[in-house]
Amino acid sequence: MAKAGRKTKYFTHVEPYLENISEWAQTMTEAQIAKKLSVGYRNFCEYKSKFPQLEQAIKRGRSNFCLLYTSDAADERSSV
Repeated sequence: MAKAGRKTKYFTHVEPYLENISEWAQTMTEAQIAKKLSVGYRNFCEYKSKFPQLEQAIKRGRSNFCLLYTSDAADERSSV
């Protein structure tokens, strides 16, 4: 018997944009990303726990930002 209820927006609104989400995660909060994808923040958080590729995309974006930020700071200190 089929499950009752509404279908998830993950496959139509989130999954096609995983690469973009990695980029957006560098400068946007998760709530802003959810809004940009036309998905509620609460559902976005549920998708993160259900779909590891979303969590990885966000982590990848955050880690790239941290690497860029720390290398820029090191460059500024060395030029002073």
